[in-house]
Amino acid sequence: MKCKNFHKKMIFYIDGELTAPENSVIDQHLKTCNDCSLLFSELKSCYKLIENKETLKPNPFLYTRIKQNIENIEQALSLKELKPVYMRIIQPVLIACLLVTGISFGILLGNSYDNTPQKNKSIASTNEFYMNDFQSEELEINLLNE
Repeated sequence: MKCKNFHKKMIFYIDGELTAPENSVIDQHLKTCNDCSLLFSELKSCYKLIENKETLKPNPFLYTRIKQNIENIEQALSLKELKPVYMRIIQPVLIACLLVTGISFGILLGNSYDNTPQKNKSIASTNEFYMNDFQSEELEINLLNE
């Protein structure tokens, strides 16, 4: 038997699913091939580890814990559904209060500002207008005289 064929049938050999003639051929191959016998022993030890592994016993209170967790989640979701209702009422009221406060603050700030420097600026601009007006009048008078 070739090693490739042995590798294909090795798991079935360990599980005992092969016929008697196939088992004898594999036994002969294991006696003659050191590589395959080493691989077979490693695989068999892995199978023993798996078989010796303890199975978990079911917890008798598992169902009640799961049910309680589901109820807790449902309660939390119902509280979250009520929260947007309050936010729909509180949010516009808060925004309106902030707007009124901002406008009031702006009015108070505007009233406290001293307007006297602005009057001086307007007087200075009117004087400049008249000064510039005199210069343009001389040109107009000269043009009209000609």
